Amino acid sequence: MADNLNHISIVVQNTFQSFLTLGKHVHVALHTQLGDAARILSCRECISNFMLNSYKHLQILPPAEQQVITTSVSHMITALDAATTSSSDPPDTPPIRLGSHASQGSVGQPPIDIDPADLAVLNVGRVSHTPA
Repeated sequence: MADNLNHISIVVQNTFQSFLTLGKHVHVALHTQLGDAARILSCRECISNFMLNSYKHLQILPPAEQQVITTSVSHMITALDAATTSSSDPPDTPPIRLGSHASQGSVGQPPIDIDPADLAVLNVGRVSHTPA
């Protein structure tokens, strides 16, 4: 009986230690690997491995601690998904201004004036099909 309790204690400690290590790994990835899809995918694989390897052990944890781990893992995955398409680099040019609202003092939506030269630039390389 004492050996069984000792084994459970070791499993719980190892599960928590693995969870804390995983959290640190994700934290570092979120602060250093923004936009690097390959490295973030590698970090997601670590999360999957943790969940696969610890699933059977989570059942011996108290329900509140199971909830903390599963919720935290879900948040880690969400944060990593967002980091895949994020960038820590500031924009190198201001945004392109393609039109302006021209208020005419009347009720309703004001017309949007778009410079025809801007439309031509956006249309480069596009193919339009005319109905037969």
